[in-house]
Amino acid sequence: LSKSHRKFIEAIGSNGCHEVMVTSPLGLVPRDLEDVWPAGFYDIPVTGDWTVQELERIKSMVQSLLDRHAYQCIINHSGIELDIEGFDVVDTRQGESSGSRTSLQRLNEAVKHSKKELDLRRRKGESLNMDRFKSISRYLYDTDDWLEGCRIRGKPPRWRIEKDGEQVALWFFDRAGFAFSKGAIPSLFEHKTLPCVRLKPSIKWKGDLHLGIIDSYDGKIRRGQDLLVLQNEEPVGLARSLAPGWEWAGTPGRLAKMHQKR
Repeated sequence: LSKSHRKFIEAIGSNGCHEVMVTSPLGLVPRDLEDVWPAGFYDIPVTGDWTVQELERIKSMVQSLLDRHAYQCIINHSGIELDIEGFDVVDTRQGESSGSRTSLQRLNEAVKHSKKELDLRRRKGESLNMDRFKSISRYLYDTDDWLEGCRIRGKPPRWRIEKDGEQVALWFFDRAGFAFSKGAIPSLFEHKTLPCVRLKPSIKWKGDLHLGIIDSYDGKIRRGQDLLVLQNEEPVGLARSLAPGWEWAGTPGRLAKMHQKR
């Protein structure tokens, strides 16, 4: 974390709030997605000078976020004027810099007031991690259903995700993604979490994927993405894409590396 973000977190003093950063050129970045591409893989300083187009995009993204979630209060420490229908927006900057002593004090007081008014409680570590991983899963896969009934174990930066005592995934900070275990395959299949590759019914799958053994595949596959491998409409394993789906038809070599096999 940067020095400024440490100050913000210290001033907020509660994990019962949902932090959303305003940055350029991405717009809004929720704290729970800051390690995931693209937010975790660029380093552009924010000057606080916004173009008209950037301001319009940020305000549109704020409204979109509010439309999808049941927020009860907005504490605005961005320095950008926000006029949101149905919300009393608390401006903690009031023209000052984000790191000034008085603006951070106003931020702290605004959070304390909201905690008291809304009865916000501190979230436990495992609950906090699960909320974060569900948010990441929705961002990466458009669903978090595969995490139902799971528990978070281990220590940072490599958290272990278990279900009924069996490991189903690991969280890898360095690649900002999940590494699924064999035990995750039934749930990933049931909840249609990953893009699918269908093998030809007659072949015996022994190694990496290439066109000679593939019957069909999802054209929206991204490079480095985890894939669910099916044969006769049954899940037989997992693979990791070595090329985007639009390249597969013209690529004679390996298309995906075998990751797990049932």
